[in-house]
Amino acid sequence: MRQTIRKIALLLLVSTLAGGLFYAYLAYGAAGSLPVRWYASPLYAWSWLAAVLTGAALYAYGAWLHRRLDWQGNVGLPLLASFTGNALVALLVPALCLVACSAVAHGRPDVRPLLAAHSEVTLKWLILTGFAVFGYTLASFMLFSYHQYAVMQIQAVHLKRTQLALQTELLRSQLSPHYLFNSLNTISSLAHRNAGQAEAFVRKLAHTYQYVLDTHDRPLVSLAEELEFVRAYNYLLSVRFEGAIQIREEVAAHLLGCRVPPLTLQMLVENAVKHNAVSRESPLHISIYSDSENHLNVINTIGKPGPDAREHSLKVGLENIRKRYRYHTNQKIQITREGYFTVRLPLLAG
Repeated sequence: MRQTIRKIALLLLVSTLAGGLFYAYLAYGAAGSLPVRWYASPLYAWSWLAAVLTGAALYAYGAWLHRRLDWQGNVGLPLLASFTGNALVALLVPALCLVACSAVAHGRPDVRPLLAAHSEVTLKWLILTGFAVFGYTLASFMLFSYHQYAVMQIQAVHLKRTQLALQTELLRSQLSPHYLFNSLNTISSLAHRNAGQAEAFVRKLAHTYQYVLDTHDRPLVSLAEELEFVRAYNYLLSVRFEGAIQIREEVAAHLLGCRVPPLTLQMLVENAVKHNAVSRESPLHISIYSDSENHLNVINTIGKPGPDAREHSLKVGLENIRKRYRYHTNQKIQITREGYFTVRLPLLAG
């Protein structure tokens, strides 16, 4: 509200000054001097009214034009449309005001005698109006461009901060003490039974942590990188759950160069493990496959709720994936739960 009042006050101030200058120019052009009571002159009333209404019309037209045309993609066409429209407004509005003032002062809206008597002044007024419109168009274009640039810079910084916050949240979840505790328990168990497998487990665990640390500041990774990480993560799960988790991949080779937000697939696999009670009697089957529309589908069976199952954690994980995808595409993530839990992810161009 306060900003609107400021704009109206500025519009009235600038229009009043412009109207006064035009009046002074026309009065000197017609009579060589200003009338003693210039403020009571019908010409001054016309000049002030024309300036205020013209200023309001120019502002409204500019706001409408900025919403309709893309100034970033093509500057020439919007600039031409702005100048042409401003010129029409600056000529038509004062002409209509002159007709109205003539009708009030003389009882008829015929201004031809007045224009014929002051043809030289009228010509100078048209030329002056053209220069004024040209200057106004350039000034408004520069101000609008600067405003748009500032808005884009602020939005870019905001998006960058939000994206970093999402990646930090993801990193924190992957380095959680609960995950490390389970991994250390598995290593402790293997150390007494199978030292070779314990060493392989430690190497795979180190590989997963290295991937998490290497990609936490990258907005996108290749699908090939993500699948390689999921294979290492799958090894940790298969050892921990003694083969009760099976992950099957069927991804077309030409899609391996496509991009996805890092840790997307791992988060979906982790959610499947959290929300299902996994055992040899109730194994968890996860399928990762591409379809004909270049989407990636992650499907898992639905069993009894696991001990760590919480609907809130599922929503948080999926919302994190959704938000990170929004920075790169308008395509939506599709989630269905009909016998199987399915998440359909769009693959981004490499």
